[in-house]
Amino acid sequence: MATPLIEFKNVTFKYHAQAEPTLHDVSFQIFPGEKVLIAGASGSGKTTLSHLLTGFLMPDAGDIRLDGQSVLGQSIKTRAEQVGYVLQNPNHMITKSTVFDEVASGLVLRQVEPAEIEQKVRSVLRLLDLDGMRNWPIGALSFGQKKRVTIAAVLVLSPQILILDEPTAG
Repeated sequence: MATPLIEFKNVTFKYHAQAEPTLHDVSFQIFPGEKVLIAGASGSGKTTLSHLLTGFLMPDAGDIRLDGQSVLGQSIKTRAEQVGYVLQNPNHMITKSTVFDEVASGLVLRQVEPAEIEQKVRSVLRLLDLDGMRNWPIGALSFGQKKRVTIAAVLVLSPQILILDEPTAG
């Protein structure tokens, strides 16, 4: 049997202001190649699961594993190399003034060669039907177009796991 790509083992998490845990003794496995949708009412813990996986939050109990290795001792930066996360609101992610610069920003930070940046960014922009807008100012985009830009900015980094929080918004 293959090693799970993601494994939550008896994970419990409670926000300090709450009487009851948002997540209590949650266990599941996701294997390579699987696509998983987590649905539920507002406040049911969907975003909390994502934040635990990315390291934005730490569980009160249990373990979280990527490729069989616990991530609880890893930094957010280390986890981000494997886990790409697109926030619900693209305006909370965008920091550059043009589409191309936004999508390229993670590669620039990783000091990737300019020719490789150009090739990778253009490839992802074509995939998301944004290449014709690559020189557009971010302010000229609709909410949905901004959402696609943030997805492109994460995809261009080739994460092993991609989390889309509220992907159909906009």
